Amino acid sequence: MICPTCGHENPEGQRFCGDCGSRLEGETPPASEVRKTVTIVFNDVSGSTALGERLDPETLRRVMGRYFDVMRGVLERHGGTVEKFIGDAVMAVFGVPVVHEDDALRAARAASEMREALADLNKQLERDHGVTITNRTGVNSGEVVAGTGAQTIATGDAVNTAARLEQGAVPGEILLGESTYRLVRDAVVAESVPPLDAKGKAEPVKAWRLITVHPSAEGIARRRDIPIVGRRRELRMLTEAFDRAIADRACVLFTILGTPGVGKSRLVEEFLSSVETRVLRGRCLPYGDGITFWPLVEMFTRAAELSDVDAAEEIRRKLRRLASDDAEGELVAERLAQLLGVAGATAAPEETFWAVRRLFESLARTQPLVVDLDDIQWAEPTFVDLIEHVADWTRDAPVLLLCSARPDLLDTRPAWGGGKRNATSIELEPLSTDETERFVEELLAGVPKEVADRIAAVAEGIPLFVEHLVAMLVEDATLVPDGDGWVARGDLASLAVPPTVTALIEARLERLPPDELVVLEYASVEGKGFHRGAVLALSSEADRPNVSERLTALVRRDLIRPGESLFAGEDGFAFRHLLIRDAAYARIPKEARAGLHVRYAAWLQATAGGREGEFDEIVGYHFEQASRLWSELSPGDERARGSGERAAARLAVAGRRAFERGDIRAASALLGRADPLLPPSSVERAPILLDLGVLHEREGRYEEALTALRQAEGFGRAAGDIGTVARAVARRQFVRSHVEGTAQSELQAEAEALLPALEQADDQMAIAEVCFFVGVSSSWLGHQTRAIAMLERAQELAARSGEVRLAPEAASWIPAVMSYGPVPAQLVDDRWRTLRTSPSMSRYARAFGDLLDALSLAMMAEFDHARTQWSEAHEVVTELGDELHAAASTMQRGYIELLAGDFAAAEAILAEGERDLERQGEEGFRSTVQCLRADALQGLGRTDDAIAATERAEGISFSDDFETMAGWRTARARALADIGAHPNAERFARAAIDIVEPTESLDTQARAWTSLGYVLASAGRTDEALEAYGEALARLERKGNVPSSERVRSTIATLRGDHTAAASVSPGAWGSTWPRRS
Repeated sequence: MICPTCGHENPEGQRFCGDCGSRLEGETPPASEVRKTVTIVFNDVSGSTALGERLDPETLRRVMGRYFDVMRGVLERHGGTVEKFIGDAVMAVFGVPVVHEDDALRAARAASEMREALADLNKQLERDHGVTITNRTGVNSGEVVAGTGAQTIATGDAVNTAARLEQGAVPGEILLGESTYRLVRDAVVAESVPPLDAKGKAEPVKAWRLITVHPSAEGIARRRDIPIVGRRRELRMLTEAFDRAIADRACVLFTILGTPGVGKSRLVEEFLSSVETRVLRGRCLPYGDGITFWPLVEMFTRAAELSDVDAAEEIRRKLRRLASDDAEGELVAERLAQLLGVAGATAAPEETFWAVRRLFESLARTQPLVVDLDDIQWAEPTFVDLIEHVADWTRDAPVLLLCSARPDLLDTRPAWGGGKRNATSIELEPLSTDETERFVEELLAGVPKEVADRIAAVAEGIPLFVEHLVAMLVEDATLVPDGDGWVARGDLASLAVPPTVTALIEARLERLPPDELVVLEYASVEGKGFHRGAVLALSSEADRPNVSERLTALVRRDLIRPGESLFAGEDGFAFRHLLIRDAAYARIPKEARAGLHVRYAAWLQATAGGREGEFDEIVGYHFEQASRLWSELSPGDERARGSGERAAARLAVAGRRAFERGDIRAASALLGRADPLLPPSSVERAPILLDLGVLHEREGRYEEALTALRQAEGFGRAAGDIGTVARAVARRQFVRSHVEGTAQSELQAEAEALLPALEQADDQMAIAEVCFFVGVSSSWLGHQTRAIAMLERAQELAARSGEVRLAPEAASWIPAVMSYGPVPAQLVDDRWRTLRTSPSMSRYARAFGDLLDALSLAMMAEFDHARTQWSEAHEVVTELGDELHAAASTMQRGYIELLAGDFAAAEAILAEGERDLERQGEEGFRSTVQCLRADALQGLGRTDDAIAATERAEGISFSDDFETMAGWRTARARALADIGAHPNAERFARAAIDIVEPTESLDTQARAWTSLGYVLASAGRTDEALEAYGEALARLERKGNVPSSERVRSTIATLRGDHTAAASVSPGAWGSTWPRRS
């Protein structure tokens, strides 16, 4: 017996779950109710009290009986079901017991005809009894729960809203709710009325007054204003793109955009059938965030012929065989094994990107490759980034990246494919009327033209509409075979245009035999692709022997098709279209749906066996759905809590794995979903909150980061867990460094105060966290020697304790610290070249270090190398979602351009960085960026702007941020010297020297001394200027800052009267020849 809360399988007869302790209930039979979209009509007599006063009770009964008979007749003629009479009111539902695709339009027509019928009835009543009746009507569409047996009563907010519309109408008036109006707007004449303040509704109800209904109009008109094209051109474009990939030995990105059902999948299938080449196929699951690389798992499972019974080494062997044509096939296979969850370590996303691209390249070099990726509008941002990476970086290999997506993709990626040389996007339009008729003929050879015309009119050129409408007509025996053709045996005139694809599919599903429909609903719980075993696990014991037969019947009906299986011995299936799955899933009541998600999660865990880690995100999703559904039905449901905790555990594992890869976006999404699933007081939240603190910091969400870390610290203190407290404090100090004015010395002291207790507890991971912050903080205080020692200790302890994320990150900070310290630039670069080759260095950490090391290259006058390294690293950091450091690293690029003497380029990149950091609300890095921007503006001769930039930096600088405190003063000193304000300029320059001299930052000291020299030379105090420039030169030479050293020497020569020495040296910041040359 499977526990409905946790999915644990228990022995038959056991009353309580042996895993979670929840009460066990007997096997739940298929639900006797269903969720569906219907249209409700409420009609009530107005003035009935006065009518009763005028008529004898017997006469009143006859009058009202005739009225109800007429109203019922109209409603039932249009397909409505009269559910009940309430006093003088009639309630009817369109869509019970069977949904029609045009229920809303039928209801509107019925309401209009009821009004006309009442006019005729009133003539008779006035003749016979001297009275007339007036009524009012409300019509509304929406989701309800309805019984599937004899009791079909519909309940839900849509019913209440229909009643409120009726109550808000005046006598003789019909009011349509917003949802109904949208479904019939092209078939009616209606006018908007002021929103109704309806009883029990939180917001006023929008309404339209129905004037008339066009007798033959469609509820939603066809789009005749858009040019309609067939599929030949699109197939030709696909073929040309494939040919171009082969001819150029290049990767071509081809995207097919289109609304659901317009024919994207059909177009892809037709194209693939026309080419003889290798095809890899994957689909993105509609589970939302978290299933990051699932298409690749599918793709490589099939391509490498993997089985769920394969041991880890066998999987590696098969992957090596798949990648055998690549010179680095061993490494590619290992990274793919990590992706599939069978290796001990987790590959960083950049390494996954590299491995996937290399595999595609190697496969394509022996035979052109088509990579078919379906439904990428559901893809995680990281997976979309991978597609773009393959498109941008594939070399010397004919690859066609064929992507299908709904237009929703452009909502999140508005520039999709833009700027790429080999990228094409097309939007698939509906078929023309002629093409639709030919498509009907293809499905039903010999169909009468009038039948094809009618189907074409109803389908509106959408192939999915055509396919399912034809199937429905055949299944209903409205169309029957007749020799070599078909003949209509029913009335096709009643068919109307479905307002949505879902309505058409729902109407078809409701015509299935009930036992087949139940199987389809169970299959929908797994997703578009599903397994026979999953359906068996969700079915009742009595129904299991018939599941295979019913699946076969559904294949024959073309609702599902045989599909790929991820497990040995399991038959795989797939819904013919995702929309069929969605419609089947939406029918299941939430109570039953929640239990099915739990049962599916249990089946998946049991079936995955040794590959269970591969499915953490999916198992977590299903427990998450169960928890959400039970919470929606009853917020205090214990089952919701239990399922939520299990979902959180799985999502947290998947999130941490993503964090270790450096995939900030996916990690944040997964952990952000895991946390709220746990009870507020659960200690299991602490590690999740710790990671969310760092992730939100990287995303520039500082308040959320602080909140998460304060909560984590609270859990640690409540539990007496000094390690959790220390990690929370250390991580919080980083965040506070961006948004608070607290001195670094105070932040550092607070963190260091925890070290004795941590040393006593021998919590090496927490010690590493504290050392990491203290190391970075010490560098911000100008104590580079101590900073390097602390970072090296953090790296060592993190590596020893298995903290695979922190160790490389600590190492990646070392070049930044050394760049500003006393170590010569050449030695800094040499040290980084050694560090970055470490096997433990992730792509993220390597890119981060490259960003910082680029400054050392610029100090060595290797400007092109510095620019290239910075640009490539910046692209990686941005791609991985680190918005904070992507913006902050503009200070390194600005510094490079200042050293190169390109003030305009420096000002542009620093302005961009300032804007991005300001948008985030960040102040720590921004103040330094503003100082450098002031230097660039001063170099451009924009003195007022330079002073303004220093004022902005002064306004947000922290009290002991020596780099900013000195930086804005040195920049302002130069700007003031340019306008002749020498006393103030000298005061600022000397104050800057006083700030930086106690530090180890040789380069910053040199910049302060050059500013003083600049001011003194500008004031005509040449001897003192020479002394200041001499101090600067000594520091620059020790640092190995080649371009600044050359410029200071040139300035000194100029001041001594030797102008020839300055002629060959270009102007640049912090040592430009005085007086400044434009």
